[in-house]
Amino acid sequence: MRKLVGAVGNYVEGERFWGRKKELVRLQELISEGAHVSIMAPRRTGKTSLMHQAGNRLQPEFIPLYIDMQAAESAADLVANLTASTRLHDTLWEKAESIFSNIFKLIGEKVETISISELKIQIRSGLAGGGWQEKGSQILDTLAAHEKRVVLFIDELPILVARLLEPATPAGKAAALSLLTWLREQGQKHQGRMSMVFAGSIGLEPLLNRAGLSANINHLTPFTLNPWTDNVALGCLKALAANYEIALPEPTALNMLNLLGCNIPYHVQLFFFQVREYCQDTEQTSCPPEAIDEIFESRMLRVQGQAGLDHMEERLRNIMNVEENRLAKDLLTHTAITGSIDLPHMHSWCDRYSVAPEERSRCLSDLFRILEHDGYLQKNTDGQYIFVSNLLRQWWRARFEAFFKAV
Repeated sequence: MRKLVGAVGNYVEGERFWGRKKELVRLQELISEGAHVSIMAPRRTGKTSLMHQAGNRLQPEFIPLYIDMQAAESAADLVANLTASTRLHDTLWEKAESIFSNIFKLIGEKVETISISELKIQIRSGLAGGGWQEKGSQILDTLAAHEKRVVLFIDELPILVARLLEPATPAGKAAALSLLTWLREQGQKHQGRMSMVFAGSIGLEPLLNRAGLSANINHLTPFTLNPWTDNVALGCLKALAANYEIALPEPTALNMLNLLGCNIPYHVQLFFFQVREYCQDTEQTSCPPEAIDEIFESRMLRVQGQAGLDHMEERLRNIMNVEENRLAKDLLTHTAITGSIDLPHMHSWCDRYSVAPEERSRCLSDLFRILEHDGYLQKNTDGQYIFVSNLLRQWWRARFEAFFKAV
């Protein structure tokens, strides 16, 4: 029996990387073929882990650079983060230093000793007056000219784009368009000599579709990362149980998956660790089947599980305006309480929010495109929308039902 050391939180590598063999091979093939890739998947599905594992497997033939855009607020931040990422590779860093020599002269001898985070700040400060495209293009030219192919793993680009679009002004849209156009031009310019892999916890495609900017990602190869299958999730639970010496009968493990309703890797492992804590609290070495429902109700849906689900509410604010966010939350709450939502109820909610009849098709199409893409809802065979995850449905219901007024 294979054993697995649990990891709930950060990305995983090596022996902790579980159940993504086919996806890993496919992503490596696309990169080797010179494609630029957009990874599409709900949050907590393992996008960042997949990118790091692929980068590790591609070495030494390729040089992987990881750029996290979670906290970025401008295109200049992307260039600063990209430049700082080269510091771990001497040959790349030496050329990056020469491009930003005017900035680094001000730092003096400290440049080799300051932290990566401080380095990003210094570079960003040097770009405050503009010129991010020129400097960014020089950096990418340098990477593309290296004897080894460089792979840029750019995580959370959609969050940066959403921030640029958030003011809903011509200036915000122009800033987003400028960044996306530049990335597209650079990707085409260096096709076959450098690859870019994008991922994010919110969907890039529905975000750009709403802004009328979808054409700027048509050079990217879409890569769908689905939740684990039942077999993969079951194997993970068995390997975790074996490592922590907890008896977890298969019917008990299957009930855990049934309660989750969707095998998001993070949620599968989080549920196991709630079971492990239960065993520690009750001084048992096995978890009886009848205890699983109580653990789900008292731990996964309460304080212990909130850290993994609060973001599902928060991220709606990242891609919707205030009125859209309120409508989306009410549609989700209705669905969580009743189990599904159909077209008449959608229009009833539009009435409450005074959405003009001529605007409803576009409004509902945009909302449900986001809610489907980002793993909230899916359409069933009756044409109704239901929650993808039972865990999310039950959590959402517990969170909002008491404050909800149905139409």
